[in-house]
Amino acid sequence: MSQSAGSLYEAILTCANEDEVRSFIADLLSAPEIRRAEERWEIAQTRIETACSIRAAREQYKASQELVRRVFAAVDRKGSGYRLAFRRLTARGRSASTRKKQLNPLVRHIVLR
Repeated sequence: MSQSAGSLYEAILTCANEDEVRSFIADLLSAPEIRRAEERWEIAQTRIETACSIRAAREQYKASQELVRRVFAAVDRKGSGYRLAFRRLTARGRSASTRKKQLNPLVRHIVLR
């Protein structure tokens, strides 16, 4: 990891609350990048909750096969950040479906680690 990448993660960790993280992410990423990250998080949650197939996820999200495969591979690998975030959300009683409209998924993944 480069020094600048470490600094990015440290900067995220300095945010005191969800609104600050949301503001930081909005400055860091473009609206389309945030939407793509949200789509990936939604696909990951579907994979974790239902163990759906690549085909089913492609149809549900109208996503490319390559994107779905990448997300599935990340979800299925040991030490998955997606699974960690999902597990912590669930442990807090904040399943993906209950928090869906409260906080954008990328921010949720970062804040609720």
